[in-house]
Amino acid sequence: MSDSLQKKRFVIARLHWLIDNPTESPTAGITAYREQVGPDDLFSVFVRFTVPGQDDNKWQEAKIYALVEEMESRLPSPGSKLVLTAGANPVAEAEVVAEGAE
Repeated sequence: MSDSLQKKRFVIARLHWLIDNPTESPTAGITAYREQVGPDDLFSVFVRFTVPGQDDNKWQEAKIYALVEEMESRLPSPGSKLVLTAGANPVAEAEVVAEGAE
């Protein structure tokens, strides 16, 4: 299989927002770290939001990809959490519920 056809790993997560006004965009380039490791684990991720909230219009679910292949191993397994950040400021907790590749 050539590199151009290699599947990209992602995780599916339920989001708990820590800020009042999260993005309204369906995608975001942002930083994250594994909750159990802490902020020293910070790496770049691409988030594709998939489920809007019913009452508050905040995104409630997302697919999260590492921006570079070398960081895919940092995407946690189901049952773990990623903390999404804007710089050093946490903006959401992402509880990983599944993983996949596309």
